[in-house]
Amino acid sequence: MKETRSDRSEKNVSGAAQARSVAGKTILRLAIFFLMYIIFRACVDTVATVATLVLAPSLPENIRNFMISGTIEEENLDLTGNWQVIVTGIAFALAGLMIKAKAFEYDQKYTVKKEVSKYFYPLTCAAAAGLAVFLNMSVAMSGVSNYFSDYTEVAAGQYACSFPIGIIVFGLISPFSEELMFRGILYNGLKRIYNPKSALIMCAAVFAIYHGNGLQGTYGFLVSLFLIYSYEASGTFKTAVLIHMACNITAYVMNYIYIYLNLPAQAVILALSLGLTATCVFLLYKKGLAFTADAKTNE
Repeated sequence: MKETRSDRSEKNVSGAAQARSVAGKTILRLAIFFLMYIIFRACVDTVATVATLVLAPSLPENIRNFMISGTIEEENLDLTGNWQVIVTGIAFALAGLMIKAKAFEYDQKYTVKKEVSKYFYPLTCAAAAGLAVFLNMSVAMSGVSNYFSDYTEVAAGQYACSFPIGIIVFGLISPFSEELMFRGILYNGLKRIYNPKSALIMCAAVFAIYHGNGLQGTYGFLVSLFLIYSYEASGTFKTAVLIHMACNITAYVMNYIYIYLNLPAQAVILALSLGLTATCVFLLYKKGLAFTADAKTNE
């Protein structure tokens, strides 16, 4: 029997309804994962904080002094900067472990792995470091951070610990944990129902909102665009993690160095960082150093 126009119309309507249903279920699943990640982190942080305040007074003095400040008599106990950042790291690590299996499953299912050249990772990480320096130096030189109280509060908490603890937590643990959620699950999940460009913008926007203040949000959005683009270029989760770590470590170190630089030195570093990023991107994507010869042939 010949298919009529009416039959084709009904099939189109049915197909569109099915696509909307799949999209709705996918969005709901991603939202649940995201909320689980945020809530679980908050719960671990809260439980660890309460446990510290309850148990620390009974611990040996040197351990107690490392973990809490204030006195029991005056009832003004609080976590020290070092221990608060360690608790944050524990929360990041456990939240990442909770979703790790699903993140890698999404990564393998919705990302096509490509053969990249030996220059890809060094150049990509160098470009990310240059971008981090440029953005952070621009913020510092402009003084725009003075208008964002939320940002200054977050920064104060991040730098209230010793340098090694800060590097481990914010340079290594949190990037890996966040990439499991944002690129491993969220971005790859969005690609299931949207084209990669739309998924890229939406993931970057959620990552920006997640930071909770306009300044860090803008920084996170711009870095996320570069990160996801490079992630797609290689098709490996390792790319996202390495770039995120490179950005965080560079930014963390720069905030220690910045206070010792005069204005001319800041301007020179600003220009050099922009030049570094531009040069690395040019070599990667204009000169073809991102891929091996075989990969370029396959493309």
